[in-house]
Amino acid sequence: MITENRLNEIIKEETFRFINKLIKRKDTKKLIVRIFFEPELHATDVLTAARAITGSITIYTAEKTRKSTLGRSVIDAKINYYPIGMSNPKYIDFLAKSIKSIPGVSQVRILRIQGKKFVRDVGPIKVVY
Repeated sequence: MITENRLNEIIKEETFRFINKLIKRKDTKKLIVRIFFEPELHATDVLTAARAITGSITIYTAEKTRKSTLGRSVIDAKINYYPIGMSNPKYIDFLAKSIKSIPGVSQVRILRIQGKKFVRDVGPIKVVY
C-alpha cells in the first residue's frame, strides 16, 4: 500500500525527471551582453524586466554597474536561455530587441555567444542594437 506521503514523493520525482528531459542542461545556450541604460534606473530593474522575456532561464551580473563616458550606466549581463520555437540566431535577435525595448535601455551590445567573441554582424544578429 502506498501512503499519501510516498505518492507525493513519487510525483515530485517524476516531475523533476520530466523537466530535466524537456530542458537538458546541455541544451541551454549562453550569451554575454553589455546593456547601456539611463543612470536614473537601477541594474536590478533592468535585469528583472529582462528575466520576464520568453526563453530566458537565468540573467545575472557578477560585477557592479559602471558609468560610460557618455554618462550612461553599463552592466555586462550573463544570460542562459533556451530558444523556444525559433532558431538560435533568430532568438538572439529577438532577445536583444526585447532587452532594448525595456524603458530606459538605450543600447544592447552582444559580446559573446557560447563563449566565443562576437565582432561582426552575422545573418539576423547584429553586434549593436
